[in-house]
Amino acid sequence: MIENNNETNNLENTELKESEQIVNESDKIKNDSLKKQNKKKFWYSIIISLLVLVILLIGFFVIFKHFKNVNKISFEEKYELYQYFSGVKTNYEGKVTISLDGDITK
Repeated sequence: MIENNNETNNLENTELKESEQIVNESDKIKNDSLKKQNKKKFWYSIIISLLVLVILLIGFFVIFKHFKNVNKISFEEKYELYQYFSGVKTNYEGKVTISLDGDITK
């Protein structure tokens, strides 16, 4: 009877050890999976951050180019203009552009 009890205890201990091993292996697999997912999330966040940075830089560049010539106004219509050269009036057609250079309007 004692031998039978010992065998039962041994079997139970063996089963417990095997179940603990299985649990440990499954935990290890879960941890590995979580590490891979975290690594992917890290790289996705880096890629998204870089894309946002590129979009912001392009937006800044476009706005800068747009406002670079804000001090210059051009009229697309042709106007009849004239100038005096040595007292002689010269008529011509041309486009009118007004620009601001510091305090001087040209």
